[in-house]
Amino acid sequence: MGETISTLVFRPPTCTFIRPNRFFFLDLTESANTEAEIATSIVSCSSGRSCGAIPTANKDNPKNTGPHRIPAFFIKRRGAKITFLFSHGNAEDLGMMYNRMKEMARVLGVNVMAYDYTGYGMSSGEPSEEMCYRNIEAAYKYLREDRKIAASHIVLYGRSLGSGPSVHLARKTAMANESVAGLILHSPFLSIYRIVMDCGFNLVGDMFKNSTNAKDVVCPVLIIHGTKDEVVPFWHGDQLLQSFPPNCRARPFWVEDLGHNNIEVYAKKDYVCRVTNFLNQYVSASTELITTQPIKPFKPMSVPETQRYIPDGSKNSSLFVNKSWMKHGKDIIDEVKYTKNEQEKVNHMNENATKETADGTKNHEAACSPRESAEIELSSVEVDYATKVSAASRLFSTRDRIVGDTDVDSDEEDSMAVINPPTETDKNLHEEQRKPTMRRSEIVR
Repeated sequence: MGETISTLVFRPPTCTFIRPNRFFFLDLTESANTEAEIATSIVSCSSGRSCGAIPTANKDNPKNTGPHRIPAFFIKRRGAKITFLFSHGNAEDLGMMYNRMKEMARVLGVNVMAYDYTGYGMSSGEPSEEMCYRNIEAAYKYLREDRKIAASHIVLYGRSLGSGPSVHLARKTAMANESVAGLILHSPFLSIYRIVMDCGFNLVGDMFKNSTNAKDVVCPVLIIHGTKDEVVPFWHGDQLLQSFPPNCRARPFWVEDLGHNNIEVYAKKDYVCRVTNFLNQYVSASTELITTQPIKPFKPMSVPETQRYIPDGSKNSSLFVNKSWMKHGKDIIDEVKYTKNEQEKVNHMNENATKETADGTKNHEAACSPRESAEIELSSVEVDYATKVSAASRLFSTRDRIVGDTDVDSDEEDSMAVINPPTETDKNLHEEQRKPTMRRSEIVR
């Protein structure tokens, strides 16, 4: 049952190519075991260059235990006082988002950091609710500890699936008495189960319970939702906004006749205006000097009573069934099962081929002189070296981490800062990583 639900919820796309100098990796460390460690993890970072998350224990998938890496990028807007921590939607990865985030940084005048979820893009592991929480905490710690950006200058932006991690982090920072400055939710949901069938309350085993987590958020909230959204019904955004404390409810941006994915395209002017007004009115950092640490304990602004959202009193029926999801759910599961079976066949064929090659090599070595055997072994190591070291360095090595910094005001397309400059061997390994990714992106196109 759990695997079926995850199949419906998480839909990682085929990895989209992104230039190596545009992203870097964040390391996720082992989970914390105590509530004290969890609270401390929000505002502290271990020594060294790599930032990792130390959230609640992950018990849902043994493949997600131990160290993991997720890709991320940071787009810098010259003179920006606010930084967006962007959590993307489903079926997206960094390669798809880069140009959109660069445009967002330019038109809104903000820095933008985005990251991939576990199991998406070039990240390791398999996606799950818990891993999404670990991912956003790792990205947040990078902003706080590596970038030295104060919580008062960070606004969380969650789109669709990304609303889950964003509401989680907004709540968690509030519980640690160091809330972020604001929260923007784009096409959000009450919870995962309630997208498909809503009984008016969260069910046992539900995922990303945004309506429950919203009650502890203390920063201003802007919700953006299209009235013709067929993926996440429009009334999810309306009811979710009512779940936040009254002093957090900024007037929402309900976009008439638009759906789940086209608001920024067809209502760009209004979109930019509403988001900019929200930042100017309710995020104090927009009018403050840029600082790395707050001068005094930060308290998010409250939405004035005359400017708060007042619901019209309408409420969805006590039982809702999303016919679109019910119709396509079986097709999605069948597609994933077929893909999984085909992959298992390929893996089995590869294992047999490897075994036959190994047996053939042993038989040939038995007939060779000791010197010839040594030459054969050395040749095999040289051929396989790049692949093995590439995989190992991608998962665990932090020595050659490349920090991709794009300044959207710069004359150059990209500016890159390198920590521990890579050697010639490292560059060759990056090229080996790039080739299969390019082939996958060409198939998508």
